[in-house]
Amino acid sequence: MIKLILRRTVFYTLIMGLMASAASLKAQNLIAHFPLDGDGNSLSVGGFTASTVTDVEFGGEGANANTGTSAYFNGTSSLIQHDWIADLNPEESFTLALWARSDGGAGAWHSPVTSRNDLNPDSQGYLIYDNQPSGAWTFWSGNGTVDGNWQALDGPAVDLGEWEHLAIVYDSTAEMKKLYVNGELAVESNDVVAPNDTKPLNIGAGGDIGTAYFFKGDIDDIALWSRALNASEVADLHANGIPKAGGVELVPGLIAYWPFDGDLDDAVGDSHGTGMGTDDIGYTEGQFGQGIALDGVDQFVEIAAENEEMFDFQDGTGFSISAWFTVDSFTKSWQALIAKGEGNRWRVHRRGGENVFTANGGN
Repeated sequence: MIKLILRRTVFYTLIMGLMASAASLKAQNLIAHFPLDGDGNSLSVGGFTASTVTDVEFGGEGANANTGTSAYFNGTSSLIQHDWIADLNPEESFTLALWARSDGGAGAWHSPVTSRNDLNPDSQGYLIYDNQPSGAWTFWSGNGTVDGNWQALDGPAVDLGEWEHLAIVYDSTAEMKKLYVNGELAVESNDVVAPNDTKPLNIGAGGDIGTAYFFKGDIDDIALWSRALNASEVADLHANGIPKAGGVELVPGLIAYWPFDGDLDDAVGDSHGTGMGTDDIGYTEGQFGQGIALDGVDQFVEIAAENEEMFDFQDGTGFSISAWFTVDSFTKSWQALIAKGEGNRWRVHRRGGENVFTANGGN
């Protein structure tokens, strides 16, 4: 029989500039984290890749020691856009947080992040913007000209040229929305946020592209949750950045993480596991928290087939795998700890009939 206890299993591609937290546990409901450290992607949480990146300058001074570098937006054409994706548009409660340093600029409605409602181009699923060159940070939602309900929740005046931490929180159960600035509640209101349906997520611009709603300044460390963070969580987010789990430090390009603490879910993305075998997979004490106990007969964990290409690692960037395990006994040759097919794919497995584990890939 072979018994494996896996914990802190980590896969990541070595992509320059991508920094992401390993901490978005299932209970935290972190959907996406855009560090803006070299591109507009959220590969390590959610696997979202930008469809458009235009005139954005990466590598600027970060908001603080927790956020890496930042991205600069010129106020006229800079844009990062993610095509409409349901997972980037929570239907109910959500929290959207970011760091921004506004330089003002011409026109109105300078928008660090927007997600508009296709039912009416003047309404938003969620949006936060500086509504004048030196105006106020605003959480905007509502149905716009459909019923005249604009629901503009204006916060404090923007401190031009200074980094400020912004968080908008919507609790769909209480029908309450809140705007936090620098970790403190600035304003709240009983409003319902209009759901988004087909409009993209825009970073650095608001409204229909081509309007004067471009943000001028720096943006850093955007994060989106599918739940309403409470006041203490927002304060901690402002002070300490995206939370880490179990002492796991920031690593480059983390794309999947299976803690095996009572379930088989991927804690940083959607590559969730399914237990296979005659008997249900059990949990036992692990190196950290819990781990899974496999019977060595027919039990294994299968990852969602629709995500299989993200584990091919054939683009020349390289990859790393980490796991904790124990072996009760070997029962056959080539028993695998983790594997991606045969032939030119890769595996970590017992080497033949020896009591040695090895990595294998290619022909």
